[in-house]
Amino acid sequence: MIHNNQRAVVPAGVPLHPAGAGEVKPLSIKIFLVMYALLVVEAALLEPRAARRWAAAALVPFALGVAAFKVAAGAGGVAVGRAGVVVDGGLLLVGVALAIAAIRLAGRGGIEASEKKGETAASAGLGAGQVRLAPLAAALLGTLATVFAGRVSLVFAGLVVAAAAGGWWLDGHRGVARALAPALVITVLLGPLHHLMTTIAGPVGLRISTLANAPFSDAAEVLIALPLALAVWLSLGLWPVHELVPGAVVAPAAVVVWVRVGMRAVPAGLEHWQPLTAPLAMLGIWHAAATRRRCEALAGLALLALASLVPGSTPAAALLVGASTAVGLDERGVRLGRNGVAGLRAHPGAAARAARIAVTLAAGWGMLLALEAGLRTQVVYTVLAAAGLACAAMRSARDPTARTARAR
Repeated sequence: MIHNNQRAVVPAGVPLHPAGAGEVKPLSIKIFLVMYALLVVEAALLEPRAARRWAAAALVPFALGVAAFKVAAGAGGVAVGRAGVVVDGGLLLVGVALAIAAIRLAGRGGIEASEKKGETAASAGLGAGQVRLAPLAAALLGTLATVFAGRVSLVFAGLVVAAAAGGWWLDGHRGVARALAPALVITVLLGPLHHLMTTIAGPVGLRISTLANAPFSDAAEVLIALPLALAVWLSLGLWPVHELVPGAVVAPAAVVVWVRVGMRAVPAGLEHWQPLTAPLAMLGIWHAAATRRRCEALAGLALLALASLVPGSTPAAALLVGASTAVGLDERGVRLGRNGVAGLRAHPGAAARAARIAVTLAAGWGMLLALEAGLRTQVVYTVLAAAGLACAAMRSARDPTARTARAR
């Protein structure tokens, strides 16, 4: 493990391993990656659900160990001594041990009946009335606006639309004020921010294609990055706003805003606020573990990846948010093949299995990339986040019917 909490940068061509230090060879890392791929497949395919939980938990220490080895061996890494090799190798062994335990659980026939009973209870009461496609379609339009719009104003507007649609989908039955509250807060953050950015940019304007050329000083970047980071964090639905913002619906648009606007216009400002965003992400993950919110855990890891601002953070966040959205919709009762949502009503079992495999693959590889990105910048928060992920993986998914009943 890398024993510091600062960005570690080593110029290209400088030896990363001093004499006597443990070496990490590229072939070893390739072997570890192949092993990790097999563990991800195992986590996707094992039955029953208890075995999948153990397999998912096995991914976390193994991914952390592989990520640490990759950071140490690659450009921008730091030298790792024998003690580091022992620690990182120990993480790999823990992952393998948990994977073996998952396989043993899968071979026990007595667990399957109880797991099916739990899955049946968790699926009860999810009627067609809970699958409201209109707000989901509106959220999709807002997300597409953030992806394809050519101006910052339209990108911000897309995030507001996605937040309003998400509030409608989550809390529409509680009244307009409650449903639109997240969108109003995001508007308060981004409205004055857009005016400030326009004033500073001057004739350069705020077109996405020329945003990197805008004359934002270091002080301006710090000032602009704070409300932008807060808007993205709020949109991800992490603790303590997890009951107000449907991160599963709004998170994709939030990630796009961070990447297309934040990383292009104010990267130094986002890096300045990294000591704030990283712990917020870590706390969100631990809250997800405590409350059995898998969606929130994946979103928190996506924010941790984005906060690192290193190469690989964007694809990591994209994979994790995609998995988070799928898991969040599933937890709220929107399932493939249910009520004709995806035109797969004839084969709901096959559709659900295919969706589970796709989500596991996306989450597994996104986690590996995110942990690697986090170890390059914020080691302590990344290790704490990994521990929270392991706890979240071991706990059963929260029963959505209990949440719905409490809301009523």
